Parts: sequence; structure tokens; C-alpha cells
Amino acid sequence: MQHALDNSFLSHQAFFKIATEGMLLVSSDGVVLDANPGACRILGAEREELIASDFNLFASSDPRLNLALKEQQAVGEFRGKLHLLRWSGTPFLADVSIAGCRTEARKEGLAVIIHKIGECEKPEEDGRNPEEKPLRYQGAPHATQLHRENGAKLYTSEQKYREFFENAVEAMFQSTPDGRLTMVNSAMARVFGYETPQELIASVSDVASQLYVVPDSREEFTHLIEQHGTISGFETRMCRKGGSVIWASVNVRTLHDADGKVAGYEGTVEDITRRKQGEEALRRNVDVLLAIIETGRLLNSTLDTQEVGSRLVSTLRRVCGLTAAVISVRNKRGKVRIWCAAGLKNLWERARFSPDAETARLEALENRVRRSFQLKGPEGEHLRGFCLPLLGKGQVVGVLEAYGPDTLEESSTMEVLNSLANQAGSAMENARLYEELTEREDKLTELIGKLISAQEEERRRVAYEVHDGLAQMAVAAHQRLQTFARRHPLSSQRAGEDLSRVLGLVQQTVEEARRIIANLRPTALDDFGLEVAIHQQVESLR
Repeated sequence: MQHALDNSFLSHQAFFKIATEGMLLVSSDGVVLDANPGACRILGAEREELIASDFNLFASSDPRLNLALKEQQAVGEFRGKLHLLRWSGTPFLADVSIAGCRTEARKEGLAVIIHKIGECEKPEEDGRNPEEKPLRYQGAPHATQLHRENGAKLYTSEQKYREFFENAVEAMFQSTPDGRLTMVNSAMARVFGYETPQELIASVSDVASQLYVVPDSREEFTHLIEQHGTISGFETRMCRKGGSVIWASVNVRTLHDADGKVAGYEGTVEDITRRKQGEEALRRNVDVLLAIIETGRLLNSTLDTQEVGSRLVSTLRRVCGLTAAVISVRNKRGKVRIWCAAGLKNLWERARFSPDAETARLEALENRVRRSFQLKGPEGEHLRGFCLPLLGKGQVVGVLEAYGPDTLEESSTMEVLNSLANQAGSAMENARLYEELTEREDKLTELIGKLISAQEEERRRVAYEVHDGLAQMAVAAHQRLQTFARRHPLSSQRAGEDLSRVLGLVQQTVEEARRIIANLRPTALDDFGLEVAIHQQVESLR
């Protein structure tokens, strides 16, 4: 029996030392008998300074606490938010719990638990110079010395530490090495959804199988505690009463028996579900923001509609956690066809062609209306669907179809889908216009090529006709005139001069015809090719 009491005393004493709340033992006349490290930190004083000091001075800014300290028998147990003073005189707001207990000498006393909430905006007037430190207890010298001697001794009564344990704001527990809870406080019971600590202990026979959501987390916890002896800030998901899941931060240390063997574990549990939800929301918002920025850069950097579509649906699936994402457009015949998609294989057959999906898609295309709908598969699976019109320059250029789990949050998903759909609609319209412009440019280039070919062919034909017609006739005329002059001598000098002028004109006609032929179609181009023709042309110009 004595060994069990010793272990109980050591456990409560350990909680008294490691608790983050401030814990004070105060005599019935308001003298501090003991203080834990949390109280020293919150009140800004050393333990030796707090012991034997008048606690009324710390509470002088709030008369309710003075009443609780002085008339505890009439007031009973006290819980509430109060303004306290630090050792330096600065005020702060705290949750305060006060309960009666017995001192070592079986005298009435008070167990005070302080949980700091925040700073006060302005110090409240208490009639004391704020630059002065609080005065210590001003009783008779022999009484002060007596209280100091009593307070200097650690309290050996189990009742003293049990009061702190049961009234602590932090969830505290003690368990056996095999995971059976042996002692928990009210805060621990509230964290896991139980009315009383006794109900929690009776309901949970095995922590590993009943409280841990992921068994591997318990194995990791066991490995760390065996390796280091203590664990601080171990985060894991745990089950509450009724099956709901919370995130918890666990601080644990190992208990040893008189032989040095592991006797169990004790520590604290903090519900950090809200913090985790906040972190998840922040991460999601960052992912969404990065996705929007990435999509904007993509849409501004390319006019390839196929690349725009494939990257867009991939980004949507990743950011929104979608099962599948599809962009559908109308073809030239007015029928809706898939333009690009991601994750279609994850949908059951003909899921997109259910009446609800068909109606939502049609309304998005024709009426520019956003629709959400529910789908139920042949094997009982459920999906949530969204259809959003893609608008470009006031025209519907397509429809975005998104399919995700039934638990998909509609408000946040629709916000992301709307943002990306607006960018996608403009990008698709720009890409479509660019493709049309590219097609027109290609057709124009083709027509210009045909025109140049026709022009070149015409030049070649004219050159050959001039060469075979006019030039040949001029050459023949020149030769006949020369033959005529040789056979029929002229009777006068003037006639000879006239004939010479005629021969000169005919010769000039021949040369002009050859020049025209060369400009229209250089003979070297047909005879020797482009390179030689260009070389000869350069030489002639030189």
C-alpha cells in the first residue's frame, strides 16, 4: 500500500512540475506555500520569490479573486477569467481555477491554477506605483518565517497534487506500458468526448487499437519513447467517442519503478484539430494560388489549344482533388465532343451521359448556367459533378466538366473552377483566333506561291515566244538584207547609207529581243541551273 501511495505521489508531483499552467498552493490567509515552473514563468518571478509572498497582491486588480481567497468557505470553488499582476506589476488576462485542499498540517488551503490568455491593453489602477515590485507578505516576522519554512518543503500529500491534476486545463493521462489508461483528468475526458474520466478509462481498454486512427502511428510512438524516454509534440490522428477524428499533439515521459523498469507512461494531450485544419486550408489556398499563377503563365505563353487544354485539366485535377476533368466543345455540325480530358478512366462507363450530366452540360453550353449534380454508379459509388461554361469574348467556346468525390466541398471547388474557367475561356478563344489566322496565312502563302509559279511560267512562255517568234524574224530579216546588199550593189552612196541604217535598226531589234528574253527567263537558268544563272547575273551587273 505504501509503495502504491509513493508512486501516486511521484506521478502527481511530476504533473505539478511539467504542467504548462501555473500551479500555486496558497494558505487560507493568502500566503504562497509552493509554485511550479509554469507559475514562475507566468508571474515572472523565481520560485524562491513567490514562496511566502502575499498572493493577494498578484490579484489586487480584480476584487473577485480577493473575495475567493479571503472568503473561500462562502464562495466555494471558483472558475473564471480574471486580471492578474506579474511580479513586475504589469497586468494580464488569465483563466483561473481555485479549489479547496488541505495542507501538510491538515489545515485548510487553496489550490490555484492559472492559464494565461493574453495581455491587457491598459493596466488597471490599483493604487500602487507600477514601478515598484509587489510587496511580500507583511505579517509578523515569526509568522513570515514559519510560512517560509513550511513553503520551502515540497508538499507530500497526494491530495495537494491531485487538486492540480484534476483542475488542470491541459489534458493529462497516465497509462500502463501495454496501453491501458490508469488515470486521466477531466480535460482529457473532454478532449475525447467523454463525460467523466471514469467513463474514458472504462471505455478505452487499449489505447493503440481504440484511440489511434493509424496503427503505424502507435508503433512509431512506441519506438520513439523506447529510444528517447520522452516525446514532445508527437502529432497523430486519434478517435473520439462516436467515431469522429481529431488531430492531437502528445507529450509523454516514461515512468520507472523502484527497480528501474518501465512502469508506465504519463503526459499531456492537446487537441490541435483547428490548427491542422488551418494549416490544410492555408496549404490548399497556396496550391490554388500557385495553380492559378501557373495556369496564367501557361495561357499567356502558348497559343497551342491542345497544350492549353491538357495542362488545364491536369492542373484542375491536382488542385481540386478531382476524379476526372473534361473540356467539351461543339464541332462544326453542332455536336458536343471531348476536346481534352484527364482521369476519364476513373469514371464508370457512361457516367458522363447520365440525364443529370447531360442536362447540366447542355445548360452550360446554351444558357451559360453553372450547374452541380450528383451521380450514383451501378455499384453504389457516388460522385459530385460540375459543369461550367467557358466564355471567350462574350461567346461560349466550350464547357468544363469536373467530377469528384461526393465529399468534395462545393463552395471552394466552384471558386477555383470559376477562376480557372475564366482564364481558360479567354485563352481558348485567343488560341482559336490564332489558329484561324495561321490557317489564313498558310492559305495566303499557298496562293502567293501559286501566283509566283504562274507568273514565272508566264514569263517563261513569253520569253520562248519572243525568242521563237520576234527574235527569229528579226535575225532572218537582218541576214536577208545583208544578202541583198551583197547581190545587188547600190547605185548611189545615199542608198548605201539608208541600207546601212536599216541593217543597224534590224540588228538593234535583235539585241533588244535578246535582252527582253534574258530579263523574262535567263537561258542560263534552264541550261545550267539557278546557281550559274545567279553568278552570271552578278557578273553582268558588276
